[in-house]
Amino acid sequence: RAEATLGDFVEPDVVHFCWAMAKLEQVDPELFDLLAEHSVRAGFLRRLTAPMASQLLWAFAAAEVFHVPLLEALANHVVRHAHVLEPAQLANSCWCFATANFSTPSLLEAFGSRSLRGKLCSFSAAEFSAFVWGLAKLWPRDLRDDEVVPHLLQLSLGHLEELDDSGLVNLLSSLVTLSREKMEPQGLLEQLLDRVHQRFQRRPPPDALALPLRRCFW
Repeated sequence: RAEATLGDFVEPDVVHFCWAMAKLEQVDPELFDLLAEHSVRAGFLRRLTAPMASQLLWAFAAAEVFHVPLLEALANHVVRHAHVLEPAQLANSCWCFATANFSTPSLLEAFGSRSLRGKLCSFSAAEFSAFVWGLAKLWPRDLRDDEVVPHLLQLSLGHLEELDDSGLVNLLSSLVTLSREKMEPQGLLEQLLDRVHQRFQRRPPPDALALPLRRCFW
């Protein structure tokens, strides 16, 4: 039925329908592609509110339907509104674009901007972990801002006890990737590794995390 009435869909219809189908894991990739094409062609993506854009981006990332023109339009939306997006929306955007393996220079510049850096202090541990994972996956080493990685390392020290074992190992892996590829001064990284080592000495990680954790120390 959705396909038959596609031409009548406006932005709330597309967002709510795609989000619901992705949440229910009832995704029809062909229908999602048609909805993406309709959204781009109709030109209403620029009118999306920040929460709606975040929901739509998550729906397509979760559905693993990576429609490039739609991603380009949503990337432009994030770039234009990065300074007013909430932490959850920024973290979600970074995670989604990394999941889609999609980026643009302006998007990466927005994610590493000085104005956004100030917002990172208000991220929850889960939001911070998702954001850092996205940066580690998307950010080419030659485009990284020299100030960003030390800032991330410093902030991570305040989140270590808030994360469960899996979340901690994921965050640590991302930070190690960012730090070693950029050849950051090792002081903050060594401090982070030491704190994690102390935690897992008190309570060893599950077997499934042992190898990913060991790789962080190699």
